[in-house]
Amino acid sequence: MLSKGLKIYPNRVALLRLQSTSVTGVKNASPIAQLNYVLSEELSDQVGSRKIFDSFKAGMFDFDKNNGKSGFTLQRSFGLNTVLGQLLERSKADLKTNISTSVPTPPEPYEILIFMCDYGLARDSHFRIVFEHLVATKSPEDVLGFWVKYLETIAENPRTITYGSYHSKNIVLASIGYLLLAGDEPSCSVLTQVLRFDAEKEQIPFTKIRSKITRLPLSASAKKKALKNLDVCWFQFLQSDKSAFIRTIDELTHARDLNELFELYSSITGQQKQSLDCSIVAKFMDRFVSLGKPQQAINCYNKAKADDSLDLSIKNSLLLAVSAMPAFGRQAREEKLKRVEAVWNSLIKTHQETTDLTSYVALIKALHRINGFDEIKHFWNREIPNSLKKEPELLQEYLLTQFRRQNFKLSEVEGFLPEIITSLDLANAVLSKMIEERYGDSAISSFYKKQLTDSKFLKPNATTFAIKMFQNYLNSQNPDFSFLKSISKSKKDVASTNAIFQEFVNVCPDMKAINKLFDEIREPFDSRNYGIMIKALFAEGNATEAEKIFKDFATGTPSLNAINRFVLDPIVISFCELCIKEGTAGYLSKVLLYADVAKRAQRQLTFSAASKITHMAALLAKSKDKVMSQSDKDNLHDLLRIVSEIPDYTPSPRDMKVLKSQKEITLPASFQ
Repeated sequence: MLSKGLKIYPNRVALLRLQSTSVTGVKNASPIAQLNYVLSEELSDQVGSRKIFDSFKAGMFDFDKNNGKSGFTLQRSFGLNTVLGQLLERSKADLKTNISTSVPTPPEPYEILIFMCDYGLARDSHFRIVFEHLVATKSPEDVLGFWVKYLETIAENPRTITYGSYHSKNIVLASIGYLLLAGDEPSCSVLTQVLRFDAEKEQIPFTKIRSKITRLPLSASAKKKALKNLDVCWFQFLQSDKSAFIRTIDELTHARDLNELFELYSSITGQQKQSLDCSIVAKFMDRFVSLGKPQQAINCYNKAKADDSLDLSIKNSLLLAVSAMPAFGRQAREEKLKRVEAVWNSLIKTHQETTDLTSYVALIKALHRINGFDEIKHFWNREIPNSLKKEPELLQEYLLTQFRRQNFKLSEVEGFLPEIITSLDLANAVLSKMIEERYGDSAISSFYKKQLTDSKFLKPNATTFAIKMFQNYLNSQNPDFSFLKSISKSKKDVASTNAIFQEFVNVCPDMKAINKLFDEIREPFDSRNYGIMIKALFAEGNATEAEKIFKDFATGTPSLNAINRFVLDPIVISFCELCIKEGTAGYLSKVLLYADVAKRAQRQLTFSAASKITHMAALLAKSKDKVMSQSDKDNLHDLLRIVSEIPDYTPSPRDMKVLKSQKEITLPASFQ
């Protein structure tokens, strides 16, 4: 039991433990199910891996004898997946504890896996176990040879790749094998060839490789070599394919991952004694803003300034960053407007004889973000030269601002839309508005085909697919309608599915449709889509159902580790926001419950959750309208204690000032 009121058990593929474990019951099961039962029993009884492996081989020989060797049948079978994974782990453990004189000698995981391959039973999850074993036992040559075997197995049996992220983990481990084997001159192009990547379509997962190296049980010298060679390859990639790196920035969907990438980019650039690339820094800044982290965008600006790497693109991005920075009170909008004007006047306008088109585009975007429609109108009518107003980039950005106006109708701008739209945001806005205003299906399909699927300039993104999916749902009379099939997508592509689901929640006003889509993508279990659903339910005011979704994930996921920040932050932060919204401590016990789960599952809260808890505590502490019970005070103390134990976390000075000034709540020692 992780915490009072919430039981979480690791998921287990159902073993054939028939309710009656009679001999008759087992005999009536299929041959694979019978073997699954035998192996499960031996694993439960802590039998050595050699004996279990012998039982496995005997079972497969019996299968051949009684059924004929049918590779096709076994290739489609998943009945032994879990027990074979456990057997591989058991052999690893036995090898660690084995004394050379012991009998029988444990089998090598590689030996077991090759036998599994002979029968078409090896899956990507099994390969991952052996890859990790080979890397940890300092056998980089074997890792690369094993990678070749893995690719051959995939080619022979596509079902080798299952749900989840095992395939990507195997790519990471094979890459580490190369980095450990390479001499003093590792090559990014050679690594690409080793992985058999299409350089135009696939990218080496540098950040994942770095993260895995730091977590593997390697010697200090091996880690140092692998990280050094990785940095060399990474810099080669950056120098040779800048556009691919920029695509990587665009594809990251979490600020933490983006920040790790920026820090890595900054560090390696410095090591190579190179200046920061201004266009790359600007791209990082824009992406941070789009992910709701403008302060981190400003941090990028400050680092570029310290590096003496400022140009107009970075200054333009700073406009967007300051417009996205939060402001409080009745004058919040005016405060944001002052920030935008300050950057515009001091960094952009005064340093240009003629204001650049890109700066006007950035200004329109910044004013749009703070709902400065009067200011946009003023600049458009009085300051922007007529010659620039015809430029597609600026015109389309201006037209996009009109969609945020109250009572706006698409007919107001239809006459100004370019024949070929080159702004994806504008194309998505028009498509969404056509659906909202009930344009005919033929008109919508025609627009979608012309501006998106047939366009040389635009490629549909997650938002586009979400909008189109909603239209398909509205027009379908099929009770078995499939959201993803309607846009020719598969839920096996977990990253793409998560991105589309997030955008669908953003664009779809129908909670019933959101629920139906979630039911379609519940499996494979992924913390991101469960987290998205939890946030959607809280936004709808349904905390009870949100808790149920969390518990479904927690009890169904394969390991405690899988209960991560993507599913924990939404429920912790949302219950904090309920306390703040209602101005009461009514949900404190829930916040404490899930904060405790986070601590047990991930050892600590994220900085985001910690900041929200601290802010909630400060607001509740200074509230004069509500009296907290002793139980509420104890809960707040326990929450702040959990927060205080997070390494390197610094709470908001404003919140700490409030908490230190009150007498109701006892603060942890480190906060006093």
